[in-house]
Amino acid sequence: MEALKCPYDGHCEININNRHICSYCRLVKCLNSGMQAEMIQPSFAKRNKPNRRQKSIKDPKQITSTALRRLNEPEQVRLFD
Repeated sequence: MEALKCPYDGHCEININNRHICSYCRLVKCLNSGMQAEMIQPSFAKRNKPNRRQKSIKDPKQITSTALRRLNEPEQVRLFD
């Protein structure tokens, strides 16, 4: 686990609006409120796997829609009799 460090000398006010700013003070507040240190989960490093968007760009699949094919038939396109 990486060592957390407060950029403001450990005097941050942690609330719902700014809790993402200082991880150190947030952890200290959680531990002071009764959270067990064993409950801390390790952060996962970003893996070298592409996300869905990158994957779809690399290998695009051609999918034909049967619904569009049916709508383009002359019998279904007639608007006026």
